[in-house]
Amino acid sequence: MAMATTAQLENFQKLRAQARSNIDLMGVYFETPDFKKFKERVFSILVEREESLKSGRDKVRGAALIGPPGIGKTRMVEQIAADFRSVAEAAGGLEFGSEIWSVTVPSRATVKETCELILGELGYPISSRRDEGYLVRLVVNKLQDRGIAALHLDEVQDSGRYVTSDSMRHFTGRFRNFMQSKQWPVCVIITGTSEAKTIINQDGALLRRTEPIEVLPMTFPNDGPLVRKSIKDLLAQTGLKDEGLLDENEFIKILMHASADRFGIAIEIFISATGIAQKYRSDTLCVEHFAENYYERMNCDDALNPFLSHDWRNINTTVAMDRHLEETRATRRKPRKR
Repeated sequence: MAMATTAQLENFQKLRAQARSNIDLMGVYFETPDFKKFKERVFSILVEREESLKSGRDKVRGAALIGPPGIGKTRMVEQIAADFRSVAEAAGGLEFGSEIWSVTVPSRATVKETCELILGELGYPISSRRDEGYLVRLVVNKLQDRGIAALHLDEVQDSGRYVTSDSMRHFTGRFRNFMQSKQWPVCVIITGTSEAKTIINQDGALLRRTEPIEVLPMTFPNDGPLVRKSIKDLLAQTGLKDEGLLDENEFIKILMHASADRFGIAIEIFISATGIAQKYRSDTLCVEHFAENYYERMNCDDALNPFLSHDWRNINTTVAMDRHLEETRATRRKPRKR
């Protein structure tokens, strides 16, 4: 076996250091106003559930977060789940559970396929020969066994694609009933795109129980200060300089526009740009690093790169970003029948 050269080892160590830096940065969480609002909603329904079950009531409420891809909906629920579990444990624990269990709804999934996925991730794989009603009851049993207080269904819009309104109502109705199970009611938390909002709106009872919160695109007056503070905090952890770049309002506006005005993507672009700066062993973060990351992400010409074009305001980054995210998700397929 050939021995690694000194240059190869140095490059390997550089890649490891860059990877560690990126992972550390991605672990930092910034609480946006939308996050705080949704967190308050989830905390309130979970605490209400605990008190309701103690008093013998078997109906609980849910929550829903609607927004375009890339705003960080999944990460929000992960953070809220960790925060609630931590607070509940510090308060001495909850009699009826404090865990939020998350599953991503497979593309075009039926109720039966979604239940099979939930059971599999709970460590209870099941044969697809079982009927839907049996699987629903089994999911309730396993949620109770694990003391799970809430079931989070992510990417719910995928359940409603290419199917009839009746099929969508059947899907939502089945999972809405989890909130009124006499055996073990759980809060149902739904996250998804605007298509998920359409699905929820077709089920009046689900709409009333979840009261969806919708995340709107960022604007510079409202969100620019948080974006600037967040990326400055991240920059401080990298050891890089920026020579005033992050103080420029124009640059913050370009970054927000490049991210299609989605906070989570803006943070991702920033972290990736710092990685590119480190790859080139630069001690200063420059706009060229952002431009290179955007090119790698979007595979676009310079004229369509907001970090390079003087006409960046007229670039439709929303369409480009949605197409990129859809292509990224295209590898996820409907579960194969066994």
